[in-house]
Amino acid sequence: MPNRPGRPRNGPGLAQRAAEYKVLRESGLTYAEAAEKMGVSPRAVADYARHLRDHGDIEPISPDITPARQARMEQRQARAEEYATLRAGGVPPGDALARIGLTGGRGNAWRYEYALRHDGQMPPKRETPQQPSRYRVAVLQHLRRWPHSLFSSHDLVRVLAPAVGRPDLTDNRPFRSVLEQLAAQGVVEVVDGVRYPTDRRCPARRYRLAAAPPVLESPEAAGHVRTVPDEPTPHPPVLSHTDGDAR
Repeated sequence: MPNRPGRPRNGPGLAQRAAEYKVLRESGLTYAEAAEKMGVSPRAVADYARHLRDHGDIEPISPDITPARQARMEQRQARAEEYATLRAGGVPPGDALARIGLTGGRGNAWRYEYALRHDGQMPPKRETPQQPSRYRVAVLQHLRRWPHSLFSSHDLVRVLAPAVGRPDLTDNRPFRSVLEQLAAQGVVEVVDGVRYPTDRRCPARRYRLAAAPPVLESPEAAGHVRTVPDEPTPHPPVLSHTDGDAR
């Protein structure tokens, strides 16, 4: 295992390294400067400082709020109150941020807006109904067109990738995620079988509409055999013997 900064192998012990840091600290160096000087990480320097505090070699961290920090807290509170007043008067978030002297970045806007909603000074955001993904729409349309057929996520990639606007897609995970969600909702039925007709040691998983009648073949062979639908289609589904969703 390669040596990592802050953990010298066969080097000085923690007490010796902490003592070395104490000298640098007393000379006015920051964590980062001391870390660069000692050839370790700033996190290691923080460990040295903690070791020194535990043994009383340097002053402990004061729990009291310093005057500078108190001033920053009061300034932040005043900005928040002014922002709330501006938003209550109908000022847009970006303009309100500019008036209190902040940039209109999404992080600042989100922080102030969240605080107002959390305190009840603004109504919660209206929840819009979630639209089904293009993958879900394409999968449901395809399964309803071929209600008696079995498909793996790999089959759907080959057939439906152009329909979702990704003709070069080779990753089956988007379709597999949709199929698993539909199976959990009871919309589709999971049929376990085998990936190769001649080798039952490689299991595979395929799906069909839950309302579809069972295929004529046995469940063991259902992983690689499909029935022929009643209506022809210009883009027949491709069901390969060489792939399937591994279980």
